[in-house]
Amino acid sequence: MNRYTMLLSKKGYKGLINILIGLIPISLLLSPAFNSLLLAITLVFTLLHHKYLIGWTTVKESAKIRLFIIITLLYFLFHLIGLLYTENLYEGISIIRIRIGFFVVLLILVPNAKMLDFQNIMKLFLFGVLMSCLFVNINAIHQIIVSNGSLSDFFNHYIRFEYEKLMLYPIHPPYFGIYINLGLVMAYYLRQKKVIKRRALFYAVIMLLLVNLWLIASKMALLIFLILASTIVLHLLFRLLSLKAFFSMMLTLAVLMGYTLFNYNTILNKTIDLFQIENKDNIIGRFNNLNKFGDLTRRRNWESGLKAFHNNFWFGAGTGDAVDEMLKYRHEKSWIYQAKVNVHNQYIEEAVKFGVFGFLSFLICIVILGILAFKRKWTLFFYIVIILSMSTESVLNRHVGSVVLGFAIGMIVAKESNTSSVDKKIHDNF
Repeated sequence: MNRYTMLLSKKGYKGLINILIGLIPISLLLSPAFNSLLLAITLVFTLLHHKYLIGWTTVKESAKIRLFIIITLLYFLFHLIGLLYTENLYEGISIIRIRIGFFVVLLILVPNAKMLDFQNIMKLFLFGVLMSCLFVNINAIHQIIVSNGSLSDFFNHYIRFEYEKLMLYPIHPPYFGIYINLGLVMAYYLRQKKVIKRRALFYAVIMLLLVNLWLIASKMALLIFLILASTIVLHLLFRLLSLKAFFSMMLTLAVLMGYTLFNYNTILNKTIDLFQIENKDNIIGRFNNLNKFGDLTRRRNWESGLKAFHNNFWFGAGTGDAVDEMLKYRHEKSWIYQAKVNVHNQYIEEAVKFGVFGFLSFLICIVILGILAFKRKWTLFFYIVIILSMSTESVLNRHVGSVVLGFAIGMIVAKESNTSSVDKKIHDNF
């Protein structure tokens, strides 16, 4: 069998499609243009091998997946309808162009569900994230050595936007936080499945990801990690301890949390003094700022977004007019007015754009996805990352967010579609 025949065979197709899918989110770390090219190649490759696409026939067996696909198509239809009455047509087309990546990734993953090797895809994703982290870290250390700086500069200077500048392709920190949290979930999954066999390697991977989670200084990314870690710890304690010991442990933790919350300001100030934190972009400095002043930017964004939704309740402002509509409810001298920032909340964003009907289609998709994700731990963790990330960022308004979200959602749906009767008997709930 020659190489061309091998490529056309089912075995050759399965091997290559898994590599291409694994590379889709990672290619974004290099450039959006490269990612768009890879998306186009993967989609064409998929369509050319349509005889292997048994995923759509599998979809017929699952009413939930079928409903998810129908509602997702309806949600996309609202984007096109919104163009008919939007005033800023250029912005509307730009939004659709960005979100096409989201729908294309789903179009690739779902019909290929039976062909997917989830462990290999996760290994590729995790490897890409680790290489990106190492590239930034080595770059930062090199600059510290050249400038005769100190090791403390690594944790206090090369953070947040300074971190972003060191990336091959600059990705906004909260968006890279999605990558890191998905990477942490995948590392834990691969360890449980004995793919990462050496304990030392597993801990090294986790530590590298956590160091970079600190450096990007995203409050929501850190909160998501804490929720995931707490869930895993509670699950392990519940399995290891007796019921009485477990509830005793929970009571002790509740008392400690109550003490921490009651003395929050004192503990935070002592932490700042202990680590000699001067840079306000540091994650502890950012929490200190949040504690003193609150998140004024997002609060004002959300207030203007809700007012815009209230006045465009039924059909929304249109695909391209969300920001222009929200500007009417912002103070003209504020920076959020001058910078024309989006609402920084995907749920409010969809409500402003498409009104109550478009918002409901989006919300129903999220609910159905949650039902699909609840069957196993790694898909549930993916779901937590997705829904919380969208609460403080309009993730689908950037190409990187659109594709990585499409990838995470597509993995959840494809895994459910991939589950055969044999899988159900084994009941692989991780």
